[in-house]
Amino acid sequence: GGITLIYIRHGASALNKGGTEERLRGWLPVPLTPQGVQQAHDVAGQISLRPDSFSASDLPRAAQTADIVGKHLGMAPKLEPNIRDWNTGDLAGTKVTDSLPQMKELIRTPDVSAPNGESIDSYLARFVPEMRKRIEDPGMHLVVGHARGAMVLQGIASPVNGKGEGVDPKYLLDRPDVDPGGVMTIDPRWNVKVQNPKAGKAGKTS
Repeated sequence: GGITLIYIRHGASALNKGGTEERLRGWLPVPLTPQGVQQAHDVAGQISLRPDSFSASDLPRAAQTADIVGKHLGMAPKLEPNIRDWNTGDLAGTKVTDSLPQMKELIRTPDVSAPNGESIDSYLARFVPEMRKRIEDPGMHLVVGHARGAMVLQGIASPVNGKGEGVDPKYLLDRPDVDPGGVMTIDPRWNVKVQNPKAGKAGKTS
């Protein structure tokens, strides 16, 4: 069949500054910026069909995005802790440029937990099955999640580790192709398409 997963990256938050100001969000309760709210309205307008299921990370920035999308669809999202971003613990709120060496080390040692957070393995163990379940289901499933989730989905879809098998590790550190308020669609054969907001690209510094 066609698309089974529509994955929306939440709108811009106060820590999604882009460039050198970009900070790790982790589980911090960061709200959307006015731009992020606008992105959520814009992306909601692109969804024409009612999905069979509608879920979102329960962190505020994703829940707030999902709430806006839900009002357009006339559906309430199911908030799911398993869809949350990786819990980077004490690293959350630090500049990405500062925490990169530590992040790389955590990805190289996937069973080691971030300080007061979780390991990348435990994050993948809760997030990946939720996405697989939806991609393998014949219905159409709408998920509002985080940037890292989009990277993980791209990593699974990458031909390097066989379509739909493991996660190509290079995607765990890369930036996703999906900007804040962007959409990624995936079909059962793990073909990925990305549609980013047209105007005012977030995450790109001029």
